[in-house]
Amino acid sequence: MKRPSIPPEAPIFPLPNCVLFPKVFLPLRIFEPRYKDMLKAALDGQGWIAVALYRSEKELDPQGFPNIYPIAGLGRVVDYQKAADGTYKMVLLGECRVELRGWAQVKPYPVSKLAFFKETEPEPGVRDSIRVRLRTRVKDFIRKSVDAQVLTILHQTITECEEIGPLVDSIAYHFLSNVIEKQRLLEIGDAEKREQLLLDLLAREKYGEGHAGLLNQEA
Repeated sequence: MKRPSIPPEAPIFPLPNCVLFPKVFLPLRIFEPRYKDMLKAALDGQGWIAVALYRSEKELDPQGFPNIYPIAGLGRVVDYQKAADGTYKMVLLGECRVELRGWAQVKPYPVSKLAFFKETEPEPGVRDSIRVRLRTRVKDFIRKSVDAQVLTILHQTITECEEIGPLVDSIAYHFLSNVIEKQRLLEIGDAEKREQLLLDLLAREKYGEGHAGLLNQEA
């Protein structure tokens, strides 16, 4: 997998309910003055913003820093609109996973130093078997919650997507409901291990804790 070029630091948008995966579009609403300033600064530069998930309801840790997970999604602003009430609608396109390595600033909005988070793809010979497993299992897990058109698009996407990592990330973003589970997947760089965990998590959401492992052993 080609290593993307990332900035040495970027503004951080801490959120309680969002995870930004690579190659996924994330729409967000900006209403706090400090994050309006963050958006302006990003637009004055190259549009980089990283989204990080809060660890708990407490926004700050005991040292007074943002209480967030250290693995975040780095994205670029690809669209924004200012509303009549002064708020903004913004769309981020995820670029890659990053590790947060210390604070360049905390106020008025946090800026963190960044390190690249390594991602790996399965060998080419393994990818076809993973696609077959995903086509079968994912449709089984979500069939009753989506319409036939969505299933058709999903089948086509799984068949045509060359890389497994972005495919797993997209499925997790759209079909997993638990944000902590999404964060667990964000923190796995190995795409094959990420796919295995995704199937386990989807099985748990559908069948409950006791059945997930057995179902995935049968896959």
